[in-house]
Amino acid sequence: MRDAIRIRPARGSDRHTLLQLWVELVEHHRKLAPDLPGADPRPEALRGEIDRGLDSPSCRVLLAEVSEEAVGFLFAEVESRGQSASPGAAVGWLHETYVRPDSRRRGVADALVRASLAWLHERGVGRVSVRIEATNPEALGFWRRLGFEERARVLERPSSPC
Repeated sequence: MRDAIRIRPARGSDRHTLLQLWVELVEHHRKLAPDLPGADPRPEALRGEIDRGLDSPSCRVLLAEVSEEAVGFLFAEVESRGQSASPGAAVGWLHETYVRPDSRRRGVADALVRASLAWLHERGVGRVSVRIEATNPEALGFWRRLGFEERARVLERPSSPC
């Protein structure tokens, strides 16, 4: 029998653990594509994002634990559309989702996403977005299985002259 997955809001005392997980996420992304634009990998920049996630009422950082060991996290945010926006006009973003490799394919990411979607729904979010890099087909398949569909494409190239 598998150990139970526990999803809970991260606390200030989890900052070090979140930093470790986020560094692992950045390293994972760098393996997918060395030139991948992503989070600033410097610990001070990551600490700033962790603090924002823990301190802002529009953000939620969830921690996944199995046998009391942190195995993943998800950073969610409500993006306001202004005070005059109609109900459901707010957009939710799932900015960062990471599960350690030895805990993947056990329902951890699914549990993190479902808990985040519930939190976003409680805040009147009408749509939820996530950015997936083209070099990450495993993640693309995961998000599609959860009902996410492609809505836009971002094209990039080096800034050198043509």
